[in-house]
Amino acid sequence: MAGRLAGKAAFITGGASGLGRAMAIAFAGEGARVAIADIDTGRGRDVARSIGDRAIFLAHDVTSEEQWVANLAEAARVFDRLDTLVNNAGIGTRGNVETTSLEEWRRIHAVNLDGPFLGIKHAIPYIAKAGGGAVINISSVAASSARATARLIARARAGSGCSPSRWRSIARTAGMACAATRSIPSTPTRPWSIRWWRR
Repeated sequence: MAGRLAGKAAFITGGASGLGRAMAIAFAGEGARVAIADIDTGRGRDVARSIGDRAIFLAHDVTSEEQWVANLAEAARVFDRLDTLVNNAGIGTRGNVETTSLEEWRRIHAVNLDGPFLGIKHAIPYIAKAGGGAVINISSVAASSARATARLIARARAGSGCSPSRWRSIARTAGMACAATRSIPSTPTRPWSIRWWRR
């Protein structure tokens, strides 16, 4: 029996490990083809190989607009469509205001905010061409990034002339990635619900 996402294609950032890996496996298990986009080429290729012919790996830095343009185009070319974007890649800091450097602060927001902005900006035309789909932002545990990511989704939803069918901003908790990673080897069940994604 065909999966609930049969015929769909997704682009998932941070797909080499943790929550992104879990999402890639779950999407593929429901019949979707997935582009695993990550700066970790070794683990990213391993995840794509483990999924099989439903997955490709793309070396991807979410802060690079040039890589967004090139990699979204490649995913759409390989899959002949793109239905969903999952902005999952994110980083944080263990320090506080006093110990965090300005360079680290800027890097955090380049990944957590510039990345989703660039992804939404350049993925919308592909999703519109596919007839609609979904944009999902998995926000960082960093409070400032989480709030700004939610606002980005709200602004994109309100301002896009060719809007995807579904927009979601999901708040990440510290245990989500660990729990999702633990669930993969032992059971084929989905680590979280994707019912809302289906058209």
